[in-house]
Amino acid sequence: MPEKHILLQEDADAVRQELLNLDREIRQLGEEQGVARSQSTEAFGHDDASQEAVTQARTVKLSRVATLRGILRGALIAPRPAPSCKVGVGHVVALSDGRKIKVTGTFSMANFGIPTVSMSAPLGRVLIGSSVGDEISIGPKRVVIQSAS
Repeated sequence: MPEKHILLQEDADAVRQELLNLDREIRQLGEEQGVARSQSTEAFGHDDASQEAVTQARTVKLSRVATLRGILRGALIAPRPAPSCKVGVGHVVALSDGRKIKVTGTFSMANFGIPTVSMSAPLGRVLIGSSVGDEISIGPKRVVIQSAS
């Protein structure tokens, strides 16, 4: 059974964009493979080094496509969080040491412009469900959650 993921909408959009990019790159590699085949120096249909390199690159990209499609298939999109007293998926958490951290779902690809932490990471598990005003440990340091927006 495929692993189920929780994604923010931004991450789902980033996965879809990456799939479009990979599709374009795979088509380009197919064209390169045709050129390499026409320039092959070996007889009897054996691939030469350039064909093998293109084939390997296509295989890697096709594997990535399969992985990303599997992540999207059945993924749960987390609703946009409202400002809250409790930290949830999608919140930007402001800490007393001045840091801001975005709590993501179980898989993240989007660039949020600030550090992120997966809800399944140790820090993410500490943050999820914590309340504004709670003191938490990040390594040896203790900080207070100042906001979750």
